[in-house]
Amino acid sequence: MPAHTSYTHSSPQPTLSEQAFEFISASILRGDYSPGERLRDDELTGRLGVSRSPVREALLRLQHAGLVETAPSRYTRVTDFSAPNRPDVLPYAGRLVGFAFGDLVQNLDTHVRELLIHNIDRIASAASIDARAGALGALMDTAVGLIQTHLHRAHLIDVRLAAECSVRFGPDEPPSPVPLSAACLQLASALNDGDRAATEVATTQLFAAVRSR
Repeated sequence: MPAHTSYTHSSPQPTLSEQAFEFISASILRGDYSPGERLRDDELTGRLGVSRSPVREALLRLQHAGLVETAPSRYTRVTDFSAPNRPDVLPYAGRLVGFAFGDLVQNLDTHVRELLIHNIDRIASAASIDARAGALGALMDTAVGLIQTHLHRAHLIDVRLAAECSVRFGPDEPPSPVPLSAACLQLASALNDGDRAATEVATTQLFAAVRSR
């Protein structure tokens, strides 16, 4: 199997609903819309300069991704990731990214491998939870670029957004059985060694520890 020499994909001009999705999701990640804050169609259509249809399509995708919550005829609001008993997306995200890295680890070219390890180092050395969330997002962005099928890439993009929001806005977590620094070292080592099984395990451990304060 040839080495993967690229982690980007050409794509057509984004549709209006895709542009709305990108705008709203980026606004949520920046904190422009606070957890629990209502999102109103009229305001969003005015800010984006589009009709309600693409905005509603974007909000539906954001709902599926877990970034917004809706109650028909009542509200659409930003998800509160710190709410008690909320399902945690990070274990699933860790498995998904671990499988992606594991499938490709033996065929990564040097540049992509170095980029992955750079982002792992950023996670380990982040001085704030916001910086850690951003570094995790960058790591997952690289994983997105390695996926060959459009549907799988789109799903991982949605999971990436939910994972970054979970780290940035989620509740404090107690120390993980495997400390984040150790998980980062293990993942970098597994990537350098081209070890599929170790890569998958270390990735899940990193995601399990990434929200530990």
